[in-house]
Amino acid sequence: MKRSKADLPDAPHSPKSVGSRQQLSRLHFAVGWIGLFVAVFAGVAIDAMLGLKIGLYLDVENQTRRLMWRLAHAHAAGVSLVHVAFGAYLAASSGILTFSLSLASRLSTVALVALPTGFALGGAQLYGDEPGLGIFLTPVGGVALTLAIGCVAYDSVAQLSTRDQAPQRSVGSEIRK
Repeated sequence: MKRSKADLPDAPHSPKSVGSRQQLSRLHFAVGWIGLFVAVFAGVAIDAMLGLKIGLYLDVENQTRRLMWRLAHAHAAGVSLVHVAFGAYLAASSGILTFSLSLASRLSTVALVALPTGFALGGAQLYGDEPGLGIFLTPVGGVALTLAIGCVAYDSVAQLSTRDQAPQRSVGSEIRK
């Protein structure tokens, strides 16, 4: 039996599959915790190379590799925490899923992949004291992360101004009536 396109599941970030803030919140909690797991695993691997005095990591000529791999570990952990914070923001805020939040979701995911991967690949293949070509992924991830945070900041300001326009009741107004 041949399947039509309508029978196929939606891509994780397609407009059909992300219908609400709550669904997107759960997605970012999952992505964040998985990213933290990978970051902690990488940290344990780095600590093991340090503890076992592995030359690939500790030799003097591998100083650039050490720096790149530590940066990969740190950025994986940091951007993963941004995903967890974004998931918490989505769960705590109300309203429709705006374009800025949808864009922030995509951009933060790009950042989670590009930043640590760029640093890790930059340290995997060295050219003398210079990192490998994978380092060129890091500016892409940095720009994506900056734009994602800007999109969430924009949405939070918009949420604040929307709440300010709603009629306010004074504290204790129910008691006076």
